Amino acid sequence: MSDGRCRAWYEGDPILEEYHDHEWCKVSHDDRFQFEMLCLEGASTGLSWKTIMHKRKAYKSAFHDFDIDACAAMTDEELEKILEDRGLIRNRSKIFSVR
Repeated sequence: MSDGRCRAWYEGDPILEEYHDHEWCKVSHDDRFQFEMLCLEGASTGLSWKTIMHKRKAYKSAFHDFDIDACAAMTDEELEKILEDRGLIRNRSKIFSVR
């Protein structure tokens, strides 16, 4: 018997299942979460959401857990250093857009 859940896009992927069940299409008024989603959506341009979700921890680490003020204060040197992180999408425009 079906429970009515659409599993086709995350079947067998615990990271995507967690996102689907607890975050996707949920209303949030949390500025940090909204900033995180904005940054991750920008990083996902031209890529799959699965790719980004599997790099999410690295993004949180690199971008101060998406603290808006901390990200806004990041220097060019810090952002250039982040470009060396293989855990992220190393696209200069996408990295610098977080600031």
